[in-house]
Amino acid sequence: PYEMRMELSGQLSMIFEDQSISSVETFEVNKWYYVVGTYDSTHMVLYINGEVDNRIEYSGGIIPGDDELYIGAPSSEPGMLFKGILDEVRISNIARTSQDIRQAYVKGISIQRQQAQVEGNELFPGRNTSVLWNINEGSQNLIHDSSGNGNDGIIYGPGWTQGVVGGALKFDGQDDFVEAEGIVTSPEGAIVCWARWKNPIEDHGTYPALAISQRGIDGMNVARLGVSYDADISSRQIGFAIFDYPWHSVSSGVIPVAGEWYHIVGMWGPEGLKIYINGELKGTNPGYTKGMPPNNNTYVGGSNVGFFKGTIDEVGIYDRSLSPSEVRNHANRYRETASIRSVNMTLPINKTWESFHFSRSVPHGTYLNISLHDARTNKTLYTDSNQTDELFLDLSELDPTMYPSIYLQAYFQSSRNETPVLYDWAVNWTVAPEKIPPPKLNRDIPTLLNVTEDIPRDNVVDLADYFTDIFYSINITRYALQSDPSNDNITLVLKGSQLDVTYLADNWTGNVSVIANCTNAHDLSTPTNIFNISVKPVDDAPAWHSYPPKITVEAGIHQLKTNYSLDDFVVDAESDEWDFIISSDEVNTSLDFKNRLTIKPRDFVGNTTINVTVFQVSNDTLYANVTIQVEVELSSLRVRLLSPRNNTTITESSFTLKWELKLSGLMLKNILHDLYFGEEKEPPLYQSDLSRTNYTVTDLTDQTRYYWYVVASFEDGSTNGSSPIWSFFVDKAA
Repeated sequence: PYEMRMELSGQLSMIFEDQSISSVETFEVNKWYYVVGTYDSTHMVLYINGEVDNRIEYSGGIIPGDDELYIGAPSSEPGMLFKGILDEVRISNIARTSQDIRQAYVKGISIQRQQAQVEGNELFPGRNTSVLWNINEGSQNLIHDSSGNGNDGIIYGPGWTQGVVGGALKFDGQDDFVEAEGIVTSPEGAIVCWARWKNPIEDHGTYPALAISQRGIDGMNVARLGVSYDADISSRQIGFAIFDYPWHSVSSGVIPVAGEWYHIVGMWGPEGLKIYINGELKGTNPGYTKGMPPNNNTYVGGSNVGFFKGTIDEVGIYDRSLSPSEVRNHANRYRETASIRSVNMTLPINKTWESFHFSRSVPHGTYLNISLHDARTNKTLYTDSNQTDELFLDLSELDPTMYPSIYLQAYFQSSRNETPVLYDWAVNWTVAPEKIPPPKLNRDIPTLLNVTEDIPRDNVVDLADYFTDIFYSINITRYALQSDPSNDNITLVLKGSQLDVTYLADNWTGNVSVIANCTNAHDLSTPTNIFNISVKPVDDAPAWHSYPPKITVEAGIHQLKTNYSLDDFVVDAESDEWDFIISSDEVNTSLDFKNRLTIKPRDFVGNTTINVTVFQVSNDTLYANVTIQVEVELSSLRVRLLSPRNNTTITESSFTLKWELKLSGLMLKNILHDLYFGEEKEPPLYQSDLSRTNYTVTDLTDQTRYYWYVVASFEDGSTNGSSPIWSFFVDKAA
């Protein structure tokens, strides 16, 4: 399963089962985008308008799915519907290359047309259109108003010719004009037209070359759109002006070139006066906000103060302001645009840039910009928008170390009737006049780099901090150990430019000498100075190199001394003097002068431990602990009966039986006792699990012999022992 969708953040996402990628660019509303997502088994890539926007590594694959294909809604959530326009959808079973995608984008925009009925793009009658003269009649003496408001214009003199689209009117600059009734007196509005001057500087003397004008009720012009007059006729610019005692004007800074079409918009409103040329805002005058004064007539091509010499087409007047996007749409309605970008051209080894050549055709009214760019930073190295047919450019001053890889970009714009053409182009290189420099060692690496004993360390030194490689943008700078001192005690590894100590033998200290080198894209190397890595000793704590063995002792013995010394199990790297601290909860322990253990079990049978700490005498904060297992075992238990004595006579009807459990003075604990008692010679169990060593029997029968004995055992039943059978006679009259 997979999805391509627009997130709430305005970013585009491509989503697989367990991975996703989002665009860096945030999308704008009401704007077309050409988007492509690819997967080639190693990377997920998003392209926007023919260029890579984002790329991530991914090798998980696309999990096959058997659901229906959804366009405009995610299959997982069909209720989340896409709001917008989709076109030209394509799904491929191969990953398209960057070149395929770029070519598809260029081909798409070269045939793209702006659609006239999109809201705000009022190339045809629409909202707040006062008049629209398409000037396509071709043979009549009227130009018809397509807005539906009936504001037709009467033709006085100009002839018919080819325009930016369909027909247009050609004016002689003497007395040709079109007249209509006053069109608009609104507080805000816009006048739009296409105009092509025959010769805007020389043909009009000191008078303005007016494309559109309106005359007020007093007979004076109240609005002018065209080339203004100026004492210096060579500085005449396209401008817009409104007369409201006095004139208020705005200039574009654009001096028209003879024979080229210009899309002109003069606008008034609360933000003042504005003028746009070819879709771009070129001038503002915020000082006049009163709107268009009352007027009687509207003129195309001139009036009593100046006539236009050239061609005019597609005139529109609106009683509202136009947005910048609307103006751009007006201007681009009649133009086709395209662009190309070459692959990156990278200098071979020991070569330098020589020349750049192209040949082209740029008809009047068209545009072709050719530029060279640095492939790493996209910096513009050269740009040319002139109309020369051929150019040879010397690139020998282009530093190959700064710009080792470049690309060409060209932007085309037609005039509807004519199209610019780039016939051929070439970038040449030649043998470098000077030797390509190797990497530069900016400063010596410190001669001594310290590492602590027993502690491997990453990034002991970063060689990149000491070298400069001017060719790093061509290929990754390489680093290597020219002399590798690794041995059984130390291992050095270079990870990129970082030198790591990855292994140190236990307690090893010493020095190793190192030489590294740096190699550039041209396989030229520079070595470092000799530097040393010194492994410094630290004061180690004494350590247990092995554990002392388990101690087993028989219960009842007085003491046990081990046949080994604790010293046999300790090592100190610096041979410092050490000593011991010992303790145990269940047995008495001590050390003799040879550090042999002596164990006295006391009144205990079972498992316990002896805790031993070895510490450095000169620094007791350096120590190590170990635990020795101890088992005090008892092979059997012996029970001794105390009273009444065997074969004695008692005179009472009740008597307390007594016994003891004792082994060589060891008073045992955690023992349970079972009492067997009765008139039989093999008496039955009378009382079990007694924790004490006495029990009182009652209701004894006169003239009767009783037998008894005791069995003792540990609580877990592991060891037990029994007393002999004793008897006594009851004679109450004795």
